[in-house]
Amino acid sequence: VHGVSIGDSYETVISKLGTPYKEIVNTDPDADGTSFDLHYDGISLDINENEVLNIEITKPGHPVKGIEVGDSLAKVLDALGQHEIQPRDKQRLSYVVRAANGLLTDAYLLIYIENEHVSEIIFWFNYT
Repeated sequence: VHGVSIGDSYETVISKLGTPYKEIVNTDPDADGTSFDLHYDGISLDINENEVLNIEITKPGHPVKGIEVGDSLAKVLDALGQHEIQPRDKQRLSYVVRAANGLLTDAYLLIYIENEHVSEIIFWFNYT
């Protein structure tokens, strides 16, 4: 998203997106290091151990793989093809992200659909 990817450092995020309008610093004595929640207009990022682990998009203007909030379900399916539907309160399309060499990664792209349109996009890394 705007040059920021999963795994990027805090410094990379700031250099590419600028100063967030809200930054929450989390220090847990039982956890290793400090984590940050950075909030921009329509984008939130979770950073732990100086790596971006999650990117959440809630407003148009921040495309991921050619899809952005407000796009139709038909556009999503045309752009991304097969998906795994996981029903919840909102319809959730789940895509497994593959590395450049075609191998599976621990990263996922989740696209939430409400009223046949994208309401939220989350790109996350399974760090558990």
